[in-house]
Amino acid sequence: MRLIAALAVSAIAVAGQSFEVATIRPHDADKSVVVAQTAGRFDASLTLKYMIQVAYDVAPYQVSGGPPWIDKEVWDITAKAEGFAGEIPLEQLRPMLRELIRDRFQLRVKAGKQVLPYFALVVDRKGPRLRQSTDGASEFHLERGPALSWKNVSMKSFASWLDPWIQQDRVVSDETGLPGGFDLQLRWKGQPLTPAPLSDPEGPTIFTALREQLGLRLESRRGPINTLVVEQAELPSGN
Repeated sequence: MRLIAALAVSAIAVAGQSFEVATIRPHDADKSVVVAQTAGRFDASLTLKYMIQVAYDVAPYQVSGGPPWIDKEVWDITAKAEGFAGEIPLEQLRPMLRELIRDRFQLRVKAGKQVLPYFALVVDRKGPRLRQSTDGASEFHLERGPALSWKNVSMKSFASWLDPWIQQDRVVSDETGLPGGFDLQLRWKGQPLTPAPLSDPEGPTIFTALREQLGLRLESRRGPINTLVVEQAELPSGN
């Protein structure tokens, strides 16, 4: 019998930040699937496997093991962290989400490495077309197109964010050698990752868009890639 839970978590302290309150419930099939952030509030409808991907910064093919339900059952998460006027940056969201799923799903994973294909994000031969950020604030917007606008993003974070949009079961690794943060805009033809119709059938592929709009290129390579084996995961239950 599927457990129905409304779980409250208080003051999960991770690297100076915490979800002050978080609830996890089985997804209501009558409601839309959402992924949204506003003013430190994180609302999402995700499988546990996808939560692991976000929390540990890995692609689907890097995660194995665990019970069958981890990539079938969808969970509605509502979490709130104080001190954020806008979206929670990925660098701070990830450790908070790791702690949340370890606590609520009794998750235990084992890290390893395998030699696998991956994409290296490198500077194109004609040089980068990037603007160095002069503002310490980070702002992220993704609209129909898809059309991306991102202020003060590192190349490491940008490369990691590209993973699911490539849709070739490969990690994207930053090998640009470009330090600091950048303000960038990117528009391309992509498959929507959410129910919203983000795709623009007339746009360029993401490979072409990266080269023409940002002066960056994706190169196919092989190397040691981080992997995770789920050794334990339990359906969440009440306290």
